[in-house]
Amino acid sequence: MERITTAVVLFRHAELLDFAGPINVFTAVRLDPTQSWNETESPFDVWTVAERREPVETWGGTLLLPRASFEDVPPPRLLVVPGGWGTRSEVHNKRLVRWLREAARGADLVTSVCTGSFLLAQAGLLAGKSATTHWASIERMRKTFSDIDVREETAYVEDGNVITSAGILNGVQLALYVVERLFGKDTARRAARHLEFDLPAYPRP
Repeated sequence: MERITTAVVLFRHAELLDFAGPINVFTAVRLDPTQSWNETESPFDVWTVAERREPVETWGGTLLLPRASFEDVPPPRLLVVPGGWGTRSEVHNKRLVRWLREAARGADLVTSVCTGSFLLAQAGLLAGKSATTHWASIERMRKTFSDIDVREETAYVEDGNVITSAGILNGVQLALYVVERLFGKDTARRAARHLEFDLPAYPRP
């Protein structure tokens, strides 16, 4: 099985659950329901990636060591961009924005959680598309990026190969939808069950 290289971006003051939630979903996925969870591995090969390979302070003070830097991460097929207070300064980080633009070029799917959509927008990846973000930043996105059809009152918005989600815990629903899109609803339901995460779309069997 060729695993899906999944790059989850880290930056200072990223929201912890914005990336930890999707990571937990992706690493919980198993394709063979006849084998126990610990007998096989996830089809997602998850890489946390940051500008430099050194500890990153997330919002709330948790320090994380990324698995790779922009220079040494394998080309991702799936890109996950979290949000958080740090996006307000990172939209001006030209190196990060340029890397996102280049990484997205070769990715099958580009996703964001919460205000991570501002980073995608800054990289030009949402131009002319529909997207969403945290409810408290809906109007700010509309004013900042007039070329985006900003949706509200929705967990996530899919437009082509770009999927944006609303705030924080909606990142889990986004990740489960990605699993469903790639491997089917039964696989997504099993991952949700392993996480003991109940959603109307993924009820307990």
